[in-house]
Order: sequence, then C-alpha cells, then structure tokens
Amino acid sequence: MFTFIAYPFLAVFTTVATASVYCWYKHPGLVIKCFFRVNFIRYGLKVKYVQTKKYRFCYAERGDANSSKLPMLFVHGFSASKDMWIATVAKLPREIPVILLDLPGHGDTSMPTENDDVSVRELASNLHDFIESIGLDKRGFHLIGTSLGGAIAAIYSATYPTGVEKLTLSCPAMETPVKNEFIQEVEQGHCRLIPETEEELRLMMKSCSYNKADLSPQILKGILQLRLPKNDFFRQLFDRIRKEQESDSWDLFEEYISKIKPPTHVIWGRNDELMHISGADLLKQHLPNVVQFDILENCGHSIQLESPGRFVKALLQFRGEMNLATNKKNK
Repeated sequence: MFTFIAYPFLAVFTTVATASVYCWYKHPGLVIKCFFRVNFIRYGLKVKYVQTKKYRFCYAERGDANSSKLPMLFVHGFSASKDMWIATVAKLPREIPVILLDLPGHGDTSMPTENDDVSVRELASNLHDFIESIGLDKRGFHLIGTSLGGAIAAIYSATYPTGVEKLTLSCPAMETPVKNEFIQEVEQGHCRLIPETEEELRLMMKSCSYNKADLSPQILKGILQLRLPKNDFFRQLFDRIRKEQESDSWDLFEEYISKIKPPTHVIWGRNDELMHISGADLLKQHLPNVVQFDILENCGHSIQLESPGRFVKALLQFRGEMNLATNKKNK
C-alpha cells in the first residue's frame, strides 16, 4: 500500500523539482515573475486590466471599493513596475485599499508606439485616463509617486486636482540645485537605469540603494531577462525626457509646484545617489501645502524597497492612521 502511494508521489515530486531547477537556470525571469504573482496572492492583491482610449492598463488592487479609508494609488519610477511596491503593501494595514499601476510601456501595460508622445506631461494625461476609467476621481484618493512617478504625480496633481486628497512625493525626478554624478551622466546622454549587461544591472541596483548588497548572478540574469525586451522603449522615454529638460520646456519646480494644492508629503533618502537631497529642501520651501517632510537616514533612492517599514510608517503618519499600524501589530 505504501509503495502504491509513494511511487506516484515521488514521480510527481521529481518532475516538479526537475522543471523548477530547469526554469531557474534557463528562464530565471519567469521564476521571478511567478514569485511576484505568488506574493500578490499572498497579500490579497488581484491583477486587473482596463482599456482606455490609448492603452490597456495593468494594475493590481486590494481592498473594498466601499471602504471608508482613503485609497492609495502608487505610481512607480522609470523602467520599474507595480512589482516594486510589494514590500510596501506587505506592511500596509489591509483596511486601506491600494492600487498599484503599471505605466505605459512598463510591466504588463501595453507599449506605446514609436509615434506616441511619451513626455512626462503626456504620462500624467495617461494617468488621468486610467483614474477616470476605474472611477477613482469620483471617489478621492491618496496619490503616491516615486522618482519619475513622483514627477508624474506632481504634474497630475497640478493639472487634474479633482480627486487627489493627499499627495506623497518620494524622491521625485526634478531639477535639483546640486548636480550629482547621475545627473551629469544624464546630461551627456547616458542613463544607468537602462542596463544591457548583468554588470550594468548590478551598478544600477547599487545606485538605487544605500546598502550595497550584491544579488546572485542568477537573480541578476532573471531581472535582465524581464527588462531587455523593453529597453528600446526605455531609451525612447529617456531621450524624450532629456530633450524636454534641455529645451527648458519641462521643469517640475518652476512650472508645476506652485499649482499643487492637496496636503503634500515629501519623503527622501538622505543618501539618494540619483535625485540629490538638495531637491527636498527646494520642495519644502516652495510647495504650497507641505504638511509632512521626512528625510530617512541611511537610505537611498528606492526607499520603498530598501526600507519599506519606515516608508509605510511615514505614509500612515501623514494620513493620521498610525492606529491602524498598531492594530495590525497586535493581531
């Protein structure tokens, strides 16, 4: 009887194990993608799609549409995706509805054509289309953007104020008083955020964090497998943003900051190597309604990945909902 049960079990186990090992060594990108999807399920997120007039947006959502809590809409940075927020969602109280968006050309949202406008202004307009398509503008929401997503969130709040009840800008892409090495490279036409090799990817990852831990070669290979097919678009987007900056047609500070009305939260990593910390003081001085200003010590550009606990704590303090964090801890 034991043999009758054990042999089929061992056969299935061996097949699954062999397939897993094969995928990990040949297609690590697929394994990493599956890892994120499993964690989406683990933390109650459902992946959804919605068609707007230009793009088929992919997003992940958690929470009750009738919740009394203000929903949080997260907008990722350049060449990232909704997956970057999973560590943040893991620490957020489940009472708060969350939406994680893939911008056009990123993650699983459809790709712009070569003739499509991919300016930052247009990305803010695309964000508006998405928000209207799911009715979030009528409900009201807390808009959270990091890096390029922070610039888009700022422009959105200045251009489409209806519905944005709170705004968080995390290390937003902007002109900073101090030009660091990254910005100098950008001005020369090079962007380390579009890696072609594992070594370039390793440099990118280290540039985004304060703790310079090395990822395993297989993880780097997997991440690169997911990114490389999108690199042509990332270059198109980078070139468009760079041309905007060179022509002075886009300046986050001068053109939009004074028009942002919602209560605003600025959060920055003290050791940010991409967006220099001098930008934080500029925002603090000139945003009309800054109600919370956080500088996180020993933290780089990717706060939500490097220090999700402190990031969530700052968000909940801004929202006046630290009691939810306490309740979660006590459960």
